[in-house]
Amino acid sequence: MSMLQKGNAVTHPMFPEWGRGIIVKIFIDNETGNHIAKVMWQNLDSDKLPLHTLSHLEPFDAPKVD
Repeated sequence: MSMLQKGNAVTHPMFPEWGRGIIVKIFIDNETGNHIAKVMWQNLDSDKLPLHTLSHLEPFDAPKVD
């Protein structure tokens, strides 16, 4: 899997009702060292840009494997 970048379309597997989101910014949390993404979600108020660690996001076009 390639590294997620600003502009990538993603989904959150724990919140499928949010639909597709677009990463608008990526930064490093100074306390944890984790890469954090600010995401604008299709089905949420666009004024709210929730923050998520990259490990919690999946590329939108990722194939589903059973």
